[in-house]
Amino acid sequence: MEKDRRPSPINTNIMILAEKGEKIILHVVTSLFAGGAQMMLFKLLGAPWGDNFRPVVISLMGKDDLGDEIESMGVPVFTMGMVRGRPTPASFFNLVRTMRRIGPDLIQGWMYHGNFAASLAARFLKVKTPVLWNIRQSVYGFEAEKRLTAFLIRFGAYLSGSTAGIVYNSIVGAEHHESLGYPVKKRIYISNGFDCEKFRPLRSARGSLVKELKLDGEEILVGFVSRYHPMKDHGNFLRAASILGRKADRVHFVLVGREMTMENGELTSMVKNTGIPERIHLMGFRRDIPEITAGLDIATTSSFTEASPNVIGEAMASGVPCVVTDVGDSRDLVGDTGRVVPPKDPEALAAGWLELVEMGGEGRKRLGAAARERIVERFSIAAVAEQYRRTYTEVLDGWECR
Repeated sequence: MEKDRRPSPINTNIMILAEKGEKIILHVVTSLFAGGAQMMLFKLLGAPWGDNFRPVVISLMGKDDLGDEIESMGVPVFTMGMVRGRPTPASFFNLVRTMRRIGPDLIQGWMYHGNFAASLAARFLKVKTPVLWNIRQSVYGFEAEKRLTAFLIRFGAYLSGSTAGIVYNSIVGAEHHESLGYPVKKRIYISNGFDCEKFRPLRSARGSLVKELKLDGEEILVGFVSRYHPMKDHGNFLRAASILGRKADRVHFVLVGREMTMENGELTSMVKNTGIPERIHLMGFRRDIPEITAGLDIATTSSFTEASPNVIGEAMASGVPCVVTDVGDSRDLVGDTGRVVPPKDPEALAAGWLELVEMGGEGRKRLGAAARERIVERFSIAAVAEQYRRTYTEVLDGWECR
């Protein structure tokens, strides 16, 4: 087929080749650290798309955790080298120059900084191009947000009217933003999707995890996979761990994610204050999350704000029952296959964990099997990718008819 050759940005030897009639979808994301939004983008890029779309990624920061893996899938990745919280005119002009050379047919922003950058830079393109936003959290308050992020959330209410649409991964998140002035008519709801082949029950996983933690195998492992951020409320998790630890001496607690290490002084101080520091395991950032997740007995969140947590859907796909705080769409995600407790309530969180501890191994297995069945039926990545494909097609068709 005839190739549509579009020159690639400066300082890279990647040439973007689009088949005739193929549309370039440019994803603009804040960073490629392995957070929830980035992992959703990663899964989406790896899903089957057919012959109509050609994905390209711009990270405002660097390649970080996922850039090389995305490129290994054949998706070009361009980095702007911005410093978190300190955008400069030079980095913005580099973004505009890069976007002009890519020549996208549609731009998909991810998260507040990516959304804002995508919309602002698109105004400087030679060809008017539709911009979609992707918002992946709820807004229960601004106290946990950095100043720039809080500004972008509020300012987004004014800028969002110019978008071609806003993709939300939770209904609660959409309602929160619309209460701040985001236009209701722009709402596009697409839930998270989960790779049920990558995340699945693994017989060997628990033994491997127990061995790494130097335990004897009789313990019950409660795990929380997340980045370290105020909204994840690790203080709530650790207070609940202290409460349950006094009632159940065989329960251990596993924290996995960026900054979940002894080098995090704030976190380690909270761990020491639990009274059971020897039963709390900080594993840091890991690339073997599917294996670690499948090795848990109970997965959990302790957040006071979420949209629709990826880590819970992944745990459910792995056959692990979950206890979640009642924020965002967590209740709808878990359904009757786990327990839902109020946020900022360590007593309730500990009670939810205890209920699953006391039902025994067989009871947790039955609950985990029901959880996996729920994810496979309702939230597979293939079904979600198809919703994105339809959304992009509808936006492009409508744009060309203008």
